[in-house]
Amino acid sequence: MNKKGALALMALVMALLTAIMMFSGCANRKNASGIREFRYSFGKQGDKTSFRLYFDGDEQPHYFSESESQGTSNDFVCTEEMFEWLNTVVSQFGVSSWNGFVGYNSAVQNGYEFELYIEFFDETYLKASGYESYPDSYDTIHKVFVDYLEQYSSAGFTE
Repeated sequence: MNKKGALALMALVMALLTAIMMFSGCANRKNASGIREFRYSFGKQGDKTSFRLYFDGDEQPHYFSESESQGTSNDFVCTEEMFEWLNTVVSQFGVSSWNGFVGYNSAVQNGYEFELYIEFFDETYLKASGYESYPDSYDTIHKVFVDYLEQYSSAGFTE
């Protein structure tokens, strides 16, 4: 698939996920499959980007992002729809198959790494990490996560 076709496919996937989220309504976050906390970081040492979405002790949804290279961070109360979107991506893209993935390529120095941690309300979790080694469909799912989450990095909003 050429680059133009891949971008068109990604746009279609994003539109589909948005439509599913809009028409399904916001899921009860205390439902067993609901995400309580989502953490995703990626990049090279000194140039990492991190995202964290979580419910605080008062059950308020929060969004946090940080960019080491830009020296910026952002933290604000967000909407529950962001969690619904994450639930949809995790289930539709089979991210749960990543659970337990630990990849490491010792032949590369100062390489790219990622870490994903998702905790659910039923107290189960998903963990995956890699250093120049990635689970199936990493590039696609990484792009979906980043394209959606980066739009809030500098904007910030409240419910």
